[in-house]
Amino acid sequence: MKDIFSTTEMLSKLIAFDTTSSKSNKPMIDFISEFLNRHNITCNIGSNQEGTKGDLLATIGPMVEGGIVLSGHTDVVPVDGQDWDSNPFTLTKKNKMLFGRGTCDMKGFIAVVLSLIPEIQALNLKVPLHLAFSYDEELGCLGAPGLIARLIQDIPMPMGAIIGEPTGMKLVIAHKGGSSYETEVTGYPGHASQTQAGVNAISVAAECIMFLNSKANAFKTDGTLDERMVPPYNTINIGTIDGGTARNIIAGTCRFVWGC
Repeated sequence: MKDIFSTTEMLSKLIAFDTTSSKSNKPMIDFISEFLNRHNITCNIGSNQEGTKGDLLATIGPMVEGGIVLSGHTDVVPVDGQDWDSNPFTLTKKNKMLFGRGTCDMKGFIAVVLSLIPEIQALNLKVPLHLAFSYDEELGCLGAPGLIARLIQDIPMPMGAIIGEPTGMKLVIAHKGGSSYETEVTGYPGHASQTQAGVNAISVAAECIMFLNSKANAFKTDGTLDERMVPPYNTINIGTIDGGTARNIIAGTCRFVWGC
C-alpha cells in the first residue's frame, strides 16, 4: 500500500468498497486501519455482536483533553433500482465532477481526512485530532452508540466534533431530530352492505391522517421556526398505509407508518 494518496486517489479506494448497509464494511475498516498503521497511528477497532460490521477510533497527536473529533460513517445506501450510467462502485470523473456511491455521503469527507494524514502529522499538534468512523448510519445510526461509548471511555474529553456530512460547504451546527411511529387502527369487520353494523378501520385511519396533515400545516406558521433549517419548520410525513382484505368487506384493520 502507498503511504501517500491524493484525495481523489483515496476516494477511489474507498468507493471501491461496497459498504451498502446490508453488507459488511469490515474490508474498508481494515484498509483504513492498515493505512493509518503505516503512519504509526494506532487504531481501536470495534464491531457489532455478529462481527460483520466494524468501527474505528484513532488519535493523532497527544492524548490530552480539548481535541477535535473528525467523524463519519462508512456505510452507503443501496443502488438497487437506480439508473446509473457508470459503475457506482468505481469512481468516475465527468465534467469536472466525481461520481460514485458515497462520494458525498460520506466517503468524500473520510478521503479528505485520510489523504491529509501526513500533513496533519507534520503540524506537531498540541491537542489531538480523533478519527471516529462508524457503521450502519443509514439504518438509523445503529453503530453510533457503541462507538460513542468507546470514545468516552478510551480518549480524553474532546472540545467538539466535526461531522463531515454533505452540507453544500455551509457550516451547520445542528440538524432536526426525527421520530418514527406505527399506528394500527382496529375496526369491526362485516359485509360492505351492512356498514351500519361495523366500523371501517381504513376510514378511521384516514381521519387520523387528516388530523396529522392539519398539524403539519399548522407547524408552518405556529410551530418552532428555525431559519437555519430547510424548511424552517417541523414536518410530518405519512410513509406507508395498508389495510382491509377485500372490496366488499368492512376493513377490520388498517396500519400506517409515519414520521416527524
